[in-house]
Parts: sequence; C-alpha cells; structure tokens
Amino acid sequence: MTFAGRRRRTGALAVAMAAALLPALGLATATVAVAPSYADTPSPQPSPPTDYADAPAQIIVTKLAPRAPLDLQDFFQVSGRIINRGTQPLHGLTVRLRRGDRLSTRGQLNAAETDLPSTTVRVGRTPVRAAVQDLAPGASTTFDIRVRVSQFEFGEIGVYPLKIEARAQVGDGSDVTPAGRALTYIPWFPDGPPSGKVRIAWLWPVVDQPHRGSQEVMLDDDLATSFRRGGRLDRIVRAAGDGEKGGICDPPAQTPETLPPRPRVTSCRADPVPMTYAVDPDLLFTANALTSPYQLLDVGGRTKRVDDTAPATSWLTALRAATAPADVLSLPYADPDVVALTSPQGGLADEVPLLREVGKSETMGILHKVPLTSVVWPPPGRLTRRAVESLTSGGATAVVADPIALPAPTVDPPATPDTDVGRLPTNTGQPVVLTIDPQLSALLAASPTDYPGDRLVEQRWLAETAMISAESPSLSRTILVAPPRRADLHAAVAADAIRDSGRLPWLCPVSLASVAVGTDSCPVESRTTTTERPVVELDPLHVDDPQLSTALLRRVRGLRTTSTQFTDEILFKPTSREALGTVARLTRARARAESSAWRQDPAAADRLAGLLATDLTGLRTKVHLQIGSGTVTLTSSSGVISVNVVNELDQAVVVGVRLDPGTAARLSTSETPIATVGPGRATQINLKVTAKTSGTFPVKAQLVDHNGQAFGPQLQLVVRSTQYGRVALAVTGVGAGVLLAAAGIRIVRRALRRNAA
Repeated sequence: MTFAGRRRRTGALAVAMAAALLPALGLATATVAVAPSYADTPSPQPSPPTDYADAPAQIIVTKLAPRAPLDLQDFFQVSGRIINRGTQPLHGLTVRLRRGDRLSTRGQLNAAETDLPSTTVRVGRTPVRAAVQDLAPGASTTFDIRVRVSQFEFGEIGVYPLKIEARAQVGDGSDVTPAGRALTYIPWFPDGPPSGKVRIAWLWPVVDQPHRGSQEVMLDDDLATSFRRGGRLDRIVRAAGDGEKGGICDPPAQTPETLPPRPRVTSCRADPVPMTYAVDPDLLFTANALTSPYQLLDVGGRTKRVDDTAPATSWLTALRAATAPADVLSLPYADPDVVALTSPQGGLADEVPLLREVGKSETMGILHKVPLTSVVWPPPGRLTRRAVESLTSGGATAVVADPIALPAPTVDPPATPDTDVGRLPTNTGQPVVLTIDPQLSALLAASPTDYPGDRLVEQRWLAETAMISAESPSLSRTILVAPPRRADLHAAVAADAIRDSGRLPWLCPVSLASVAVGTDSCPVESRTTTTERPVVELDPLHVDDPQLSTALLRRVRGLRTTSTQFTDEILFKPTSREALGTVARLTRARARAESSAWRQDPAAADRLAGLLATDLTGLRTKVHLQIGSGTVTLTSSSGVISVNVVNELDQAVVVGVRLDPGTAARLSTSETPIATVGPGRATQINLKVTAKTSGTFPVKAQLVDHNGQAFGPQLQLVVRSTQYGRVALAVTGVGAGVLLAAAGIRIVRRALRRNAA
C-alpha cells in the first residue's frame, strides 16, 4: 500500500484524534497545578503496522497549545517525537504544518476519519528541522514548531484540520518525500467564546464482568490484574478521580527562542467537575472480598490461597476517594440483562427490583454513600417498557437510554439535540428519557491504528465538543457523556477530557442529578425548565438484538425455585444471620449468571449457572434421610416407623417425613410430622402408621418442607406386618368357636361319667 493510500485510511483516524486539542478556547492559560503523570499507565494501543516501507516515521505529538487559539498575535506550538520505525535511515528530517478547509458540522468531522481532508494551506515558515536530522532505524528525535496564530489564516467559525508531516530522504534516495504524518483539528471562534454553553454531564461506569463463583471462589485472577497500577479498572478510577478535581490549565505556547517571551495572563478557569459514578455492586463486593486472602480456582478443580491483597485494597481506597465528592449510581447487582429477565419468555421480572435493592445495599455498605435513586441506567441496546418499569419501580424519575433504543429521526436535526428528549409513559410513572451522545462517549476509548499520542486523541474529543458549539453558538444544550460500560480507556485522555469540560470557554460541567430534574445550568446562565416534554416511543426489539438465551433463563428459573425452597422453606428462622448469609450468597450467584456481560458469551453464563446448580445440590444433600438396611416389623394393626433426619449444615433446618401415597393401600399414616433439626445433628422422627394387611412390602419415605413439598430423593425401607386381615380373623374366630364347643362337650361327658360312678 502506498503512503498516500495509507494516508486516506489512517489519516481520518488521526484527524479524530487531533480534535482533542481544543481545551482553553481563547482563555489565557497559566499552569496552576501539575498534571498527574500517566507514564506508568499503559494505555490500550493496537499493534503498529508491520509494513513501514511507505511511512517509516511515526509522529507522536506531546504538546499542542493552545488547544483552541483566540488571539491572532499569540503563538501556536506543536512539539513531539519522531520515531524511525522503518528499515532504512532517514536523512534531512524536517517537519511541516498544513491546514485544511473548515469543517462546519459533526457529520463532516466524522467523515474526515474515513476520507482524509485535503490540507493545502502552508502554515508559517515550515518545514522546520528535527533535532536530529539523520535518523537510523529504531532511533528517535524531537521536533518543535512555533508559529503565530495569524499564520493559520483561519476564516469562519468551525474546526480546521491540521496535518503534521515529517519529510526526509529515505535510505539512498535523493528525493525529499513524506515520511510520516499525524492529523489533528483546531477549533476557531473568531468572535470569541460563544454565548451558548454546551453543558456536559458525566456518567462514569465502574463495571466489569463477574469473576466469582457460587461458593465465593475466584474463577480467575483477571480482576486482581485489572486492579493493579496500569490495569483497566485502575485507569478508569484514576482518570476520573484526577479529572474531576479540575485545577489544571492549558499549558501556554512558548514563543520562538529568537523573540522575547510574550506576557502571560495568570487567570485561569479550571473548575472542578461533578461526576456520577455508575458502579456494579458485584464488582464492589468482589473487590472488598479480595482485600483479604482469598481462594482462587486452580487446575483440576482445586483451589489455592492467594495472599496478595494489595491491588484490591489500593483500588478500593482510590475508588472511595474518587466517589467521596461525587454522586454514585448503583446498578442492579451484577448489572443484569433487564430486557431478557422482564420478557414474557424470561419470567424473571421480579428479579430486577430484588437485585436493584440488593445492589443499593451493597454499594452503601462498601462505599459509605447513599446511592443516587432518581436515575437508572439499563444495559446498552434497545429497551422495553417492561424493563424500564422494573428499574423505575423504586421511584426513579429518569432513565439513561442508548440512542439505539429510540426510533431514528425522520430528518436530521440542524444541531445536536439536548440529552433530555422527553417522557416515557409507563405503569410506574413518566420517567424523563436522557440519551447518551455516542460519538463523544466512544472517542474516550478510541485507539487509532497509528497512535499519535494521548494529546491528539484528547484533541479529537475536544474538537467534537467545539463542533457541537459551532453548530449553534447561541444555543445552550446539555450533552450526556458515558463511556461504554466495560471500555478500556486511556487514563490521560479521559482525565483531560473531564478537565476540559471545566476549563474550555464553550463548555461547563453539570451533574447528572440536576439534568434528571431539569435544573442543570451554567453559573452565568439561568435556566427555565419546560413543563411540557414530548412523549417518547421506544424502538421495538430486533431479532438480532443480543440477549441472554431463553434456555439460560429457563435454567435460572429452575435454580431459583430450588434455591427459594431451600432458603425459605427448609432453613429454620430464615431471618437468622446464618440463613440470611446463605440467601445472600445464592442470590449473588444467581445474579452473576443473569449479568448482561454474558449477552454475547453464553458459555460463561452457563458455567456460572452450573456452579450454582452444583452448590445447591451440595447444600440440599447435607439435609437427608437415614434409614437402616433391616426390616421394620409391625406386630399389631398400628405401630411406629422411625427414621433419622441428618443435618450436616451449620444452621438448623425444619423438615418433615412423608410416606409415599403409593403405599397407602397397605399402610397409612395420619400425619406428616415436622421437626427442627439442629446444625450438625441427627433427629429421629417417628411416623405412626396403620397396617391394612399382613406381609412384607416396600415403603418409600420422602423428606418434605413445612409446606409439604418434596425435598430431596425418596428412600425405600421394608415393612413386615404380622397383622391378620378380616378373612383370617373370621376363620380364626370360627375355628376357635369349634374348639371351644368340642372342649365343652368333652368336659360335660367327663362330669357325667363321674356322677354315674
């Protein structure tokens, strides 16, 4: 592929990355705090291209300032590194800037990622020489370009592409050719900051997939890895925790060394940013459990003890610090697939309110904060009213929806709409529907093929916000930004993007809670809430929408029935500490199998359901009947059959024993005795029975709960009855009468003989 061909393919991505440079639009900057270093934080990056023949030089921009120039007499600075990743040396290495035509819509900005815009305007006296002009393969050097803003020749309001291009002689070639490039975007507001602010509300996911089995054994050690410095969840929490503090201004551009430095204005807007953290309580529970030595599943089904608790401990400490000044939105426990659970085929709609309350309790206990209850956030994708009702039945007044859940507009709106799109009539009320801006949210997790550095990735995000403002500079709107639930974010990019909402002149941060009630406004504006909102319709589900399978839900329903009988009908005092612990453990295990994380990984859901089934079987078999191998003999028409009930649990159970009705023709019992069996004990239960016939016959005994429902397998014992039937009694009675009569005759005859003698 030629360099020009690759330029068309990856240039658009670089354009998207560069747009993140927009921060201090027009405000003079002074560094009031030192930005945290993320040098030890490996951001997610794709493997670089293996064919460097056409573009051997990789450009990584480390400084682009100001993010959004305002004064034409100010200087604009671009600096960074150039790496020769090719196989031949580069000679006479220089760097130049080229500007493209104005982009005026978000559609044009997004299209530029796949169709590289032309950049025909030469900016200033470039190219400039790199620090090292002859670069061997694998070596790197630096570059630094400083030009006046007026040399960009900006025109109308909008966003302008900027290409940073390295040029050199490659190998033994005599021609100077393009050797590499990076693309970014510069916002331009010729009339100063717009009067209409773009309000940014942040919803920050702290979510992962379940990693813990039914018996609270870790199935893998991936979570501990994610908690470590530089891990995914570590980056998620540190980025948000650093960004929400604000306090860091855009570093100013330096003047050329040949000119005296321009005076700097020390004032700076770097407001703290209100954040809302959406947390999965199962993740919190698991992290809390990993702060103590824990059991990890090993090869062959065995477990091993892990004593390294530092990753989870430090991560949980960082999360508590980050959420202390913020709002916390507790997702239902394990973030279940509420659409699948509440479907008519699912039959598990009542699970959602249960897991919602379990989640709130767990979140409050671990983070020591009362969760935000006015907003709910279903998993991504299309929604149903059943799902919304199950989530909002606790009193929530707003639901955050994926834009795909709403019908596509018949015509494209002239400007990006407000996040509040209307109300959804349901049986639980009329919650406000808040939509996420998918483009802004996805850009926080962008990983271009040829990574140009965190600075340009952030600039791409920043450019998107500037374009929203430029669409309608006098119109204020609220935009909701929520990265994908399990996104792998760049820590530096995410932290700076959050800060941008508190330091850029066209942006201002607002809380999600204020958006939910319509009181979101910037400090300098007064907002009047509208009393009439349009009615929102949901887009119907599509056949290819990812959901948990019907087979899995059917299996979970069966496991829930089994679990409920054990916890509610068998355990003595279901409100005791031991019983509540068992109930909570089984509920957590069931929730993990219902997680939306398994929508496209059914094997993982089946595995968790299987572990729960095994766990339940093990619990149930610890309460069982014990019957001897001998024969029970009844010597009269009624008698007693004794069986033992063994309880190997560490808590008392309430059970009874019932004889199989199939034996009622020969043996009957008047009642089913119920007994309480203490923990680790065996109790004898006596069943009063009546034999209806004599002989030897099998009898089946069954454990039952206190409602008479069967529990566990039947066991068989042998009963031998010596009781005579009615015919036998009649024959015996007649025989006895005959014998008595004969005996009486003989006695009379003997008496007569004596008298005669």
